[in-house]
Amino acid sequence: MNCPGYVVDSGPAAPSDDDLRPVLRSLGEPANGGVQLIGPGRHVLAAALVRAFGPRAAAVVRVRHPASADQVLDAAADTFVEAARTAGLPEAHPWHALAAPLRNRAHPWPARFQLLSVHVLAKWPVLLVVDDPRLTDAGALHDTGLAALAAAWVHDPGPGRVVLTGAVPIALTTNPHRPVRVHHL
Repeated sequence: MNCPGYVVDSGPAAPSDDDLRPVLRSLGEPANGGVQLIGPGRHVLAAALVRAFGPRAAAVVRVRHPASADQVLDAAADTFVEAARTAGLPEAHPWHALAAPLRNRAHPWPARFQLLSVHVLAKWPVLLVVDDPRLTDAGALHDTGLAALAAAWVHDPGPGRVVLTGAVPIALTTNPHRPVRVHHL
């Protein structure tokens, strides 16, 4: 799988199996909501993770430096339309049908996320990769809407997962019954 938008950072040229295995194990654990990849090498490991975990996912939504929940929902809409086209799915399929409502900013993002949760995330394993979001000095996501959306995706009971990358650990409201595992590189 091609992983456009990923840049090589100061980490290794290719992650070793020893680096990748525990992250894949964390993502495969049904109780986990996702993983954080922290430190040098995070971009390379994220790209390798998408290649390794991607075939298990119905779709991979990748967003680099997102500033808002709207940007994530726009990327999700784009991803689902492309995946539906590639799979030859009919226009009535939820992935086609949800694109316009997901992009409709006349409705608040929580209402649009609810549509995504009910019609997609409850049924299909979707991997959301949030790459290097803007953080506050305290390590929280800078945009409160983005923070709430990331937490909602993590807590969604469906088979989807979230991958967050950053130079430092990202403070995220999590449920102890669906944690995000932190992997320092």
